[in-house]
Amino acid sequence: MKRLQDKRILLTGAARGIGATCARVFVNEGARVFLVDRDEAALHQLAGELGGDNVKARVLDITSSEDVKAAVAEMVDRKSVV
Repeated sequence: MKRLQDKRILLTGAARGIGATCARVFVNEGARVFLVDRDEAALHQLAGELGGDNVKARVLDITSSEDVKAAVAEMVDRKSVV
């Protein structure tokens, strides 16, 4: 059984390094993951690699409170996806 089945995760800094490693683990454990990062190319590459309906990606600069609010609202609105 997957330990994170049906859990929803908003993962910042997801495009590379520790963030990308966490994303892979979370998806393998069954989580629905919403990936955010400033690096659009790396972010979309990772999202394509992970694939599936349980992964969505959005370019985001977490220093912008408006962008963060919009990302959280998008994640909440996508109840059936992420």
